[in-house]
Amino acid sequence: MLRIDKLSGDFENVLWVADAVSKDETRRALWNVLITKEQKAVATDGHRLHIADLKFGPEDGYEAGQYEIIKRTKKEIVLQRIDDALADNYPPYEQVSPKIPKGMKSTAANERDDAVAIVVRGMETGFISCEYTSDALGCDKDGKYGKLMEIYVFGDAKPIVFKSDGRHAVVMPKRNKL
Repeated sequence: MLRIDKLSGDFENVLWVADAVSKDETRRALWNVLITKEQKAVATDGHRLHIADLKFGPEDGYEAGQYEIIKRTKKEIVLQRIDDALADNYPPYEQVSPKIPKGMKSTAANERDDAVAIVVRGMETGFISCEYTSDALGCDKDGKYGKLMEIYVFGDAKPIVFKSDGRHAVVMPKRNKL
């Protein structure tokens, strides 16, 4: 069992990753947080993907595998490792994020107008979830954003990639419902 308290260097990142855990009863493989051998915490619900670097490793009790969220408060997150024999196959999350072409520039803080316009247009037209975009940006309940991020936009109705210090998020466009 992993107890990660607010004073831990990993608390904010694990809390942010936990936002993307699926609650869909038909997608059991996505109900958990994956901790990788590369010391990353990963979660996805099929519409968004959150990946964050962990500061601590196996010597601190972090063992690679899937973890169920047992407790989540403003002061502590408790994760219980799931036995590998019982764990569902976690999807190949590395394949979800679009490859950022060599030389492609992110939208810098002073060059965000085009990217923000695409994101806003996507939210207005219903192609992109406002909630998932806020989560990816690290937006808190008061609408204040976390650390400055790089934003990679691949065009209308395409995934959007957000990157910052030790965090990587992908927000998928919504599928049209017929």
